[in-house]
Amino acid sequence: MKKIILFLAFFSMLTKGFSQQAEEPKMELTKQEYLKKSKSQKTAGRILLGGGGILIGAGLLTNLSNGLGNLFVEESQKNSSGDIFTVLGVISIAGSIPLLISAGKNKRKALSLSVKNQPSQVLQNNRLYSKIIPSLTFKINL
Repeated sequence: MKKIILFLAFFSMLTKGFSQQAEEPKMELTKQEYLKKSKSQKTAGRILLGGGGILIGAGLLTNLSNGLGNLFVEESQKNSSGDIFTVLGVISIAGSIPLLISAGKNKRKALSLSVKNQPSQVLQNNRLYSKIIPSLTFKINL
């Protein structure tokens, strides 16, 4: 019985050791990459927002222009293109909201990252010197 338990413990450690995947560390984006990503997301969000507004307007105008004539027509014969435009406009506007929110987040990340020359104290030959070192700073707004 001891041999079986020892074998199972060894086998479980062996499979656990080989089944782990070595992931490469994720590289943080630079300030320029965050700004570029923010700009493209903001552009896409504005296009979706404007297009959604135009589609809603077109759908409402289509419904209003066909509205008086459709009062006396059966439901199965009504033209529903205005309704389709309105629904597509609402979906387009709803899709623009997450893009605009993530654009703002990426812009804030880009503004919090910067490269500055920081003064640092260095000990050399039993003396303390002030040396300027380029460093990446990350600002956390609380």
